[in-house]
Order: sequence, then structure tokens, then C-alpha cells
Amino acid sequence: MASLKSLIKLLLISLFVWNCSCNKENTNSNYFENEIDYPGNVEISFSAETESARLTWDRVVEAEGYSIWYSYSETSAYTFLADVTTNEYTDKSIERNAQKFYKIKSYNSYASSIFSVPVSVINPLSDEEDPAQGVRYDFVTFKDWSYMHQDTATIEQYRIAQGNLFLSTRAGTYDRTKANLIATKMGAGKSSCRLYIPTMYANDQTSIASFLYSDDQHEIDFEIGYGKAQTRIQKSAQSDEVLCYMTSQGFPFHSEIVTLKMNKWYVIDIDLSLKNGSYFVQWIVDGEVKSTLQQSFGSEVQFRPILSLENLKFLGDHISGHDYEVEFDWLEIMHYQ
Repeated sequence: MASLKSLIKLLLISLFVWNCSCNKENTNSNYFENEIDYPGNVEISFSAETESARLTWDRVVEAEGYSIWYSYSETSAYTFLADVTTNEYTDKSIERNAQKFYKIKSYNSYASSIFSVPVSVINPLSDEEDPAQGVRYDFVTFKDWSYMHQDTATIEQYRIAQGNLFLSTRAGTYDRTKANLIATKMGAGKSSCRLYIPTMYANDQTSIASFLYSDDQHEIDFEIGYGKAQTRIQKSAQSDEVLCYMTSQGFPFHSEIVTLKMNKWYVIDIDLSLKNGSYFVQWIVDGEVKSTLQQSFGSEVQFRPILSLENLKFLGDHISGHDYEVEFDWLEIMHYQ
């Protein structure tokens, strides 16, 4: 009898273990069947004209829909925004002068994916800007600007007078004075500046500039100065002319030179349009295109407009022997769609 009881007990234990094993296998099987990929290659673009952001991503084969989530911090909790069945979505509520982050999940009737890699967009417009007309910054005050210098000077080398901005450098120094437009970042659009080129002396290392800056490789410049003697010979520059460099610091690097007359007002434009998702740059002087370049990057890079007067080694043969002051009348920024 004891032997029969032991046999029955052993049989019951075996059945229990077998049943648990089957349930475990079924659970794991269902779990793996319910997995779904998250959306890949999420891309975002901003339209200044409509102040909206368009999201696109790769389709997920198993997905029946996608949920879009947003936050104003890359790492904070995300809030549900919308459900869509296609692999694109346009957010028409991008607050001005703000950065908005997005993550996306794919889902079907059985499962939901983890979040996609986050992407973000910046609406660089301020409440005073009209993207269709552009904004002109006249120098009645300096409130829209910040002054900086990349040198050891302990004095401020700018002044506002008669509605114009004046920047200065000193002889025998490597002064680098700059005025940064604070509130505005620029993508596709045009930065226009009216400036006066004064008398510049032979081979002084001094440069007048209007440029767009994101970082040291994403920078697009006008740099104007007397220049090196050898370069002036190559460009057949006359004694009353300066060299105007039109430069991209990278992706790809580009530099082209034209000559301009001294003691004259000019309007210089940097125009950025989008071609196949990347910037196409035009350097324009008094309405005439002087140089062009197709960049390998686009609206993922945003620029800050800057005006400057700097003593730079590449723009002359010797340290500047003269004090300089340059006059800027206005800067105008126009945002494109």
C-alpha cells in the first residue's frame, strides 16, 4: 500500500511539473509573438512659415498604428500627443522660441513597442517676428544683441550712435569684437546686413564680418579685409579695394574671394534655401550672387547671426598697425518655409 501511495504521489508531482512547464512555454511563446519593432529613422523638419514640425519614420510591418509623445525636456516624462495610422505626422503647435522633443511607439492589437530614439525641433521665432516679411534690427538700442570678444581686452569695444552699431579694434592687438543676435536662430532663410567699409591699410590683419554660426565646422561667413599681398596680386586687387572672402567652414569647406571698393556702403546677404533636404548657400553683394555652394547638411543645423570686427591672422601679412572702427546700419533676418 505504501508503495502504491508513493507511486501516486510521484505521478501527481510529475503531472504538476509538466503542467507548469507547459504554461511557462506558452507564456514565453506568447511574449515573443507579441513583440513589435519601434519606429526607426525618425526625422523632423520645421516650417517657419506655418510654425509647424513634420515627423516621418520608417514603416513597421507589424504595426497597425503609431502613437506620438512629446516633452520639453529630452529626459523628462513624455505626454501623449496623437495616434496615426501612417508613418508621418505634422505638429502645428510649436511654441515660439522653444525646443520640443518627440518619441514614437508602434502598436497592433497584441503589443506596443518601446519608444523610438527621441528627436527635437526648435521654433527660433520670437513673438515680434513675421516669418513671411522678416525682421529688421535697427540699432536704436542694443537690447536684441549681446556683446562678446574672444581676446584679452578688458574694455567694451562697441557703441550705438545715430541708429547704427560701431565695433572697434586697436592697433598692435588681436582684438576680436562681436555682436550676437540673442533671440533668433536661423535655418532656411536669408541674413541681410548693411555695412560701411572704411579705409583699410596695407596688409593689416583686420576683418569685417557678417556670418552665421552654429559651431566651428557649421559656419558660413563674409570676411572682408585688406588681405595678404600675394592674394591681392592673384585677385588683381586695386589700391582702393579690399578682399571679400565667402567661406563655409565645413561639409564641405569652401572659400571664394572677390574685391570690393573701400569707403562705400554695401548690402551683403547669406541666403540658405533647401535642396534635397540640404542647404544651398548663396553669397550676395548688392543684389548680385557672388558665390554658391551645396552643403551636405540641412535644417537640423540652426545658426546664430553675428556681426564682428576682428584682427585675424589669415587676413593680412602683419599684426594690424591701425585702430579700426566699422559701422553697421541694420541686420535683417527672413525665415523661409
